[in-house]
Amino acid sequence: MDEGAKRARKRGPERTEESPLTGGRSTRGTAGEQTWGAGWPGRVRPDETTRLPSAPPLDLARRDRAYREIRLWGDPALRSVALPVAEFGAALAAEIAHQAQVLFDAPGTGLAAPQIGRLRRIVVYRLPEDGPEPFFRALVNPRIVAASPERELFEEGCLSMPGVFAEVERAAAVTVQASDATGAPLEIDAEGHHASVLQHELDHLDGVLLPDRLPRPARRRFLAELRSTLAGGRQSRGLNHPAG
Repeated sequence: MDEGAKRARKRGPERTEESPLTGGRSTRGTAGEQTWGAGWPGRVRPDETTRLPSAPPLDLARRDRAYREIRLWGDPALRSVALPVAEFGAALAAEIAHQAQVLFDAPGTGLAAPQIGRLRRIVVYRLPEDGPEPFFRALVNPRIVAASPERELFEEGCLSMPGVFAEVERAAAVTVQASDATGAPLEIDAEGHHASVLQHELDHLDGVLLPDRLPRPARRRFLAELRSTLAGGRQSRGLNHPAG
């Protein structure tokens, strides 16, 4: 299956409007998702006519700050159920932008709000086709409304469980409904890697973690390796392909 493949439901003509996150512009239409610049104002989603400047180099100080903010295995926030977002506006836009900045600074593939101690139903993530530029996808109050009966194994890691990976069986395709940063409705059809990222991040909103999705023997091995990693201080965080 083509990694990161996705299908988008059409809802109407595409429109362009000012981004509440960065002051740039976003293209929003029927694609079921929006992509915003994280901390670099004025950027727009790459398309056939847009040439983007290169992203700033990795700042080790920023990465260290991100590490300190991300909650690790054993933190109660990771087992808490996040609350729905009720108000949309500038404060939410700033919250999403900060969450995305932590994701980029870590760096990772996805980050749910509980992973930085915020019990809010907000997910930010990025896919390989988004490239190295600072663009991300934000979902508010997301929920899975359909899942394929077909199952696939996906290798997953997690910024909250650094340096340990496991194969997780999940639905091969899902449909997710959510809102964007402005409250506009979104619907995303995702399969393959995209589907695994969404399922992983939405699990975080309900206090469900990667080991919970493993069969018992694999869970024991995963947790033993994780405890060894954390005890030894070998928190090898990096691009936690393919989920956060």
